[in-house]
Amino acid sequence: MNIAGSFTLSTLVSTYSVSITNFIATLAGQTIDLAGKTISSRVNFNGTGSWTLANDFNSTNEVHFVKGTFNSVNKLISAFLIGVDGNLSRTLNFGTSQINLQYSWEVIDTTNLSINLSAATINFMPSNFGSYSGFVRSNGVHYNKVNFNSFSSPTLEGNNYYTSLKTFGSAYINGKNSIDSLIAGGGLYTNFSSSYYSYSAALVSTIKYLSVGTKFAYSPDNNMIINRAVLFGDADIYHSCRIDTISLSPSRYYSISASSIITTNSITANGYCSKFVEIVSQPSSQINLQGGSAYFDYVRFTNVKIVATNAIIATNSFDGGGNTGLSIIPFVGQKLYWVGGTGNWRDQTHWASVSGGTSTGCIPNDYDSVFFDQNSFTANGQVVTIDTVSRCKNMDWTGTNKTVSVNGSGLLTIYGSLVLAPTVITFNQQKINMLADTNAVVNSYNCNFGSDFLFEGKGSWSVQSNFKTTGYILFEKGSLVFNGNNLEANALYSYRSDSARRNLDITGSTIVLQNGFGVYNNGKGFILNALNSQINIIFGGISCKRLTFNNVTLGMGGPFVSYTNNVEGSNTFKSLRFLNSAYLGGACSADTLTVAGTFTQQNEGAPYYSYLTPIITGIIKSATVEGNFNVSLSDTLQNYQKLFLNGTGVFYNSNNIDTLILSSGKSYSFYPSKRQNIHSLQVNGSCGGLNADFIDASGRKNEISISLILPKLFLIVSLEI
Repeated sequence: MNIAGSFTLSTLVSTYSVSITNFIATLAGQTIDLAGKTISSRVNFNGTGSWTLANDFNSTNEVHFVKGTFNSVNKLISAFLIGVDGNLSRTLNFGTSQINLQYSWEVIDTTNLSINLSAATINFMPSNFGSYSGFVRSNGVHYNKVNFNSFSSPTLEGNNYYTSLKTFGSAYINGKNSIDSLIAGGGLYTNFSSSYYSYSAALVSTIKYLSVGTKFAYSPDNNMIINRAVLFGDADIYHSCRIDTISLSPSRYYSISASSIITTNSITANGYCSKFVEIVSQPSSQINLQGGSAYFDYVRFTNVKIVATNAIIATNSFDGGGNTGLSIIPFVGQKLYWVGGTGNWRDQTHWASVSGGTSTGCIPNDYDSVFFDQNSFTANGQVVTIDTVSRCKNMDWTGTNKTVSVNGSGLLTIYGSLVLAPTVITFNQQKINMLADTNAVVNSYNCNFGSDFLFEGKGSWSVQSNFKTTGYILFEKGSLVFNGNNLEANALYSYRSDSARRNLDITGSTIVLQNGFGVYNNGKGFILNALNSQINIIFGGISCKRLTFNNVTLGMGGPFVSYTNNVEGSNTFKSLRFLNSAYLGGACSADTLTVAGTFTQQNEGAPYYSYLTPIITGIIKSATVEGNFNVSLSDTLQNYQKLFLNGTGVFYNSNNIDTLILSSGKSYSFYPSKRQNIHSLQVNGSCGGLNADFIDASGRKNEISISLILPKLFLIVSLEI
């Protein structure tokens, strides 16, 4: 529908719906009065005349300004989106109007455009038709207030000026803008590039006041100037910028990328006992403090360089190394006592500075030792829930006189000792990181853990009692000594690729692992002390390189015919016993080797390993294989002092065998071009005979050297050349 003059709806009209409404007036003084009704069609203003609103303008569709003059006269305007299109003559006066949009505001071209938004407010409202992020796309427009009133992630494109910009969600700003006040309840992500507009390198983005709720990721291609910034969330600063006054918040992480320079007159990072501010800088980055005003309290610094004319002091803080330009007065840990019975770790009302006391308002941090004693619980069966990421120096439960449990899905990090009490029934934390840098102890008093454990520190842990968990043990650094105590776990692994020292001492202990033992990436720096120990593997295997074990038994889960236990990598065993079929990857040494099922041995070369030196030769003093024997160590020589085969056998490689005991009625094949040095050959049984084939289709000769054949044996040997 084309309307060449004024447009007035009657209050008696219930709805107005056409496909497109074109206002094409060529004369000034036209009015639009919707009488409180809502237009559901697209609206185009594309005449050379002028229109004035006589009432609020409500639309559920798009509104486009192409030509002419529009005066809102401070009335409310609602639409799905507003577009200012083309480059024809347009004059738009919005006065103090409130403009409610469901999707976007877009000015394609400001040529021949006069637009007045300096007192208007643009609100992006939640849509009835779905969830939209919303965006403002324009160039060179002066906005008063722009509010994104939903938890969306709007995008702003172009070089514009905003008196006030506010979003409940995260904001993405692409362009060099000037903003008096920017408040982002979510994160703020900036970039000076755009797919719609080109920017002059001379333009600088300025923000007078900045408040960010979650994350500030600043990544422009030119400097940004911020008069005052309050960062409530994390910040990643990827380029140089000037922030005259900057405030950093507790429990937040601030990263300054390489070669970035932050210039400021004043910086405040004010944490407190349980919520530290963390500042981490990359090489060649720095903070230039021109005004000399700095307040640091409860801050962790790593590689932070501050350039200032006066001395900068940080109190109650941590030196992570590589810091210059400031004096760090270290934080001294305190003792915190659990009070109030059942509760969550992060509930500060449960922590007191004295046993049975009132809350200090602090939650334990890295340097605080925590105690659970006779004043911590009021009844049996109470529960401590570690509900989020939590940490402490030492944890001590020895004074507890009530039966209690610990559970939770949060990560618990302990930088010292862990000592429980017999009254701690279960400890079902999802994961526990043990990161001691000095000597520490672990005493579970036989408590059953339901936790994965990571041991990774410069110090050592002395295990004082039997240790049992349904999770895995990941041992990455330090010394872990069991002192003859036993271990039950899902698995024990070490994944490090460097040569960090790892000393695992299981002397005299019995280790029961559900799914195996593994030391990957060559096992550099890994030392195993296993004297008089017993390792029992239920279903899994052993994957490591050149370690010395005592007694190892695999297949404790039962004699499953289809299940094969693996031992990968060349290692040494006093006793290696397979209760099922066995796969041996590498030339191992053992005093005794026992295999209840089929025995398969191949070259060392499992996918987890990369070996730089030749494979060592294995020496097995006594081997008994009840099932079939299948060995193909083609690039090394396996030495058997005694080898008893109760099943068939295939020798793919050369061997030295002092005593070879074969079973009657079985077949044995020796592959071509291999030499078998056998000192004594015995056959169990009599009438069944022994078939030993030496076959070489290529015409090369097999060699077998037998120094002694025992009498009364029926031996059939066929040799083909």
